[in-house]
Amino acid sequence: TPLSMLTHDVAFGYFLYDFAFMATFEPNWLYYCHHVGSLGTIATTRLLSTTQWLTVNAILFGELTNPLQLPWEFARIASKKLSEKRTDAALATSRDLKRLYESLSLPYTLLYVLCRVFYAPGFTLRHIYVWYTRYNLRTGGDVPLSFISPQPFCTFVYLMVFITISVSWQWAHGIVTGYIKFRAKRRTQKKA
Repeated sequence: TPLSMLTHDVAFGYFLYDFAFMATFEPNWLYYCHHVGSLGTIATTRLLSTTQWLTVNAILFGELTNPLQLPWEFARIASKKLSEKRTDAALATSRDLKRLYESLSLPYTLLYVLCRVFYAPGFTLRHIYVWYTRYNLRTGGDVPLSFISPQPFCTFVYLMVFITISVSWQWAHGIVTGYIKFRAKRRTQKKA
């Protein structure tokens, strides 16, 4: 549909911009892998309209965490930097930001795990299943674009999907582990 094609185009542009931004200002191999995997998946499903609705849903659920992630990360980083200034105003703002960070930690962690570990990969794996069964790829069935050989093309798509899901799961592990450490540290501070 025109809406799903527009969604693919916007998502592709976003991932391309974000990749360039990360490469310039925040070099990180996990981000690179995630963005290359996402770009590859989006580009292939944009070319082949058969599974666009699955990719649109994966993007929607995958990026649903961003509205909580941005204030959560800002509050975490800014509260640490402001606490180093040692002025009354900076310390008061740092305490407020720390409270914001603490109040967002549980909802953000839960939403991240739900969206990036279950929903988005579920739609993405469904995408692979549809490709596998529709084009009979295990026996070399035809891909809708006649100039593409099915096996290498589908291997490329599977690799992009695997990279994207793997990085999301690694991030989720880090976020959950960080939250558990954060809670343990808070319990220890309350007992003291």
